[in-house]
Amino acid sequence: MKIKGLFLSFIILVFSALLYFSCSTYGLEDIEQYINANKNTVDDRYEDSVSGNTKMLQLPPVKNPQHFSFLWCTDMHIRVDRRDYLDKLGGFARRADASFIIHTGDLADHGLEEEFDHFLVEANKKLSIPFYSALGNHDLYGDGWDTFKEKMGPSVTAFDFANSRFIFIDTASCDVGKEQMEWIEDELEDARSRSEIKHIFMFSHMCLYDDTLETPTIICDPDERYQLISMLDKYDVDFFLCGHKHSAEKYYLNGTWHIQAGTASTYKKPINDHSQFYYFQIDGDNVYFEKKYFDDIDY
Repeated sequence: MKIKGLFLSFIILVFSALLYFSCSTYGLEDIEQYINANKNTVDDRYEDSVSGNTKMLQLPPVKNPQHFSFLWCTDMHIRVDRRDYLDKLGGFARRADASFIIHTGDLADHGLEEEFDHFLVEANKKLSIPFYSALGNHDLYGDGWDTFKEKMGPSVTAFDFANSRFIFIDTASCDVGKEQMEWIEDELEDARSRSEIKHIFMFSHMCLYDDTLETPTIICDPDERYQLISMLDKYDVDFFLCGHKHSAEKYYLNGTWHIQAGTASTYKKPINDHSQFYYFQIDGDNVYFEKKYFDDIDY
């Protein structure tokens, strides 16, 4: 029985490692890039972000404090040698009169400066509204955090738009850290102290839930997960939106929608769905959301 238990543990470990690296284009060959991603810690990135040592986010004007819309997608895995869905995303955004687009990490496939530069050139041509991205583990590869913070902005930030608060957390290296955790609670407590804030959206690359099999696609430390789950409940967070797993999943737990969007990539399709994004409409006290498939967008 002991030998069988050890063998089962070994199989689970190997499966978890393969699943983790399967998000990479070249699978296990990307281990060197993964090692390069550990040049900084979540505490380092938190300090850079809250100290203003990153590109600043520019918010659009609020047209109506009770009515607006935005788009959300994840895991674009931009590469200079692959096409993208930015034209379809931009076309839908214009027709929907969306205020901005939010992305939850793995914007660049290998974290290379040329990939971020390629994205910015294409976004400038195809998008007419701001684009904000959380930090993903692939964004830490290659040229990594130093490039992301210069080209895209902070990994930890929050802003109010109309009647909602948007909170970006850094889970790109699978941890949250004590300082960021305290900051998250401060942001949530402040949001719920303001009568004008009706909705709270939290964005993370890694998720809190992983169906029935715990894998490296969720935040690694169970204590950090439980602490975040407790805060979502305590402060009535409306949405926890994430990616990383390349799987489309949705859970409604204790008043919070936990949604894992499938990829918004042309060449890394979701393992159980088709490439997608979400369309959110905020109407006073109500939030409506709908999954959209890029294959259905013909403009």
